[in-house]
Amino acid sequence: LWANPFGSGIKEGLAPCFGEAPANEIDRFSVEDWEPFADLTGEVLDAIVAARAGAPTVVRVTDLYVPVMTQWRDRGILEICMAGMETMSDALRMVAAEHGATFVSSLDVYNGPEHQTDPVEAGFIRGDGLHPSAAGGQAMAEALAAVGFEPSPAPTS
Repeated sequence: LWANPFGSGIKEGLAPCFGEAPANEIDRFSVEDWEPFADLTGEVLDAIVAARAGAPTVVRVTDLYVPVMTQWRDRGILEICMAGMETMSDALRMVAAEHGATFVSSLDVYNGPEHQTDPVEAGFIRGDGLHPSAAGGQAMAEALAAVGFEPSPAPTS
């Protein structure tokens, strides 16, 4: 399960990270700021469980990777924008656990475990500067395979 958080009710303070506003308007984000997105994700996960009516179901939740590290670094906003992405990741990790889904971090796969790897330089992003290359797709497929294919546990909420 992957979804774009924009328009989900989160505060829009990360818009400058994506070129939609001046960089001096970036807000610090906490996990709580991502609650509307997490709540919406939880509703989707609940709907999946309900639709499956007790049948074994494999559910994986992923976050977003950052293909624009160089641009963020050049604009002097890498630290604050990456912190926003990390708190989104933390919120999704928590909601996945609460709803019996397995979390696999795209941010970790593409940007490295410390989120300091530029996925463009690593060859994980196509020439369009946004979408995964074959190598990026392979890396994500391997991360998904590494968590296995056992059905997701029952939700805790």
